[in-house]
Amino acid sequence: MFILLGTSLFLTALLGFTSLAAVFTAMLWRSAARVVWFYRPIVQARIFFWLRLLPLLVGAAIVLILVAPAYLVLEPRATNETVSLKLG
Repeated sequence: MFILLGTSLFLTALLGFTSLAAVFTAMLWRSAARVVWFYRPIVQARIFFWLRLLPLLVGAAIVLILVAPAYLVLEPRATNETVSLKLG
């Protein structure tokens, strides 16, 4: 149960942090589109490729640096609690 709960927590945190980073990247995208207009097409493609990956990289970094260590240190390995499909 420890692994299943941890995996669901990590994926939920990844979804949340990636979504938040995507909002900021969308704002950055608009200003970057104005700036990179003068660059060569290959440079534009590279910049926009990394802007597309930025939310995932930020979300994964936050999960790996903050959420995973906190879960592994603070969550007890074995408990008497049961998790049902209804969660309550």
